[in-house]
Amino acid sequence: DPSHRTVMMQAPPIPLCPSHSVPSAMWVGIGAKPQYWLLKSEPSDYSIEAMEAEQTTVWDGVRNAAARKHLRAMQVGDRCLFYHSGCKHLGVVGEVAVSVAAYPDPADASWAVVDVRFVERWPEVLPLATLKAYANAELSGLRLLSQPRLSVQPMSLAHYQFIRSLAGRHT
Repeated sequence: DPSHRTVMMQAPPIPLCPSHSVPSAMWVGIGAKPQYWLLKSEPSDYSIEAMEAEQTTVWDGVRNAAARKHLRAMQVGDRCLFYHSGCKHLGVVGEVAVSVAAYPDPADASWAVVDVRFVERWPEVLPLATLKAYANAELSGLRLLSQPRLSVQPMSLAHYQFIRSLAGRHT
């Protein structure tokens, strides 16, 4: 899980690809099909409440090769469910969106970061136990249930929509 966050005060209106100085939307392809992700963070490290207060942040500190691969695949506009891990109330607590596609981590260029912006904080935690109840049905194949330690995970549109429906969120 990410060990710290770098706070950004305000994202530029048209984010630039750090290595090419062109708009990120052009860098990843305008109209690219959105992808869906689960981002995990320990609330003592970085919480949905902190994300809501800051509105935009660099999602950094990821030091797992599989998670790095997923970060590098993220595109502007991708939706991410925000999951609290390593705490008493494990579960999905809200949503963020990718605002700047992957670029080298300033702390170590062999790793990647993305910028995310706050979308919403859910009124209640959607507990891991609830998600597990659907492991053999609607959430079959959800990586959170088979690879619970991975801090950045892809998910299908069907999983994303079903999890939002469980939380009473409308897609």
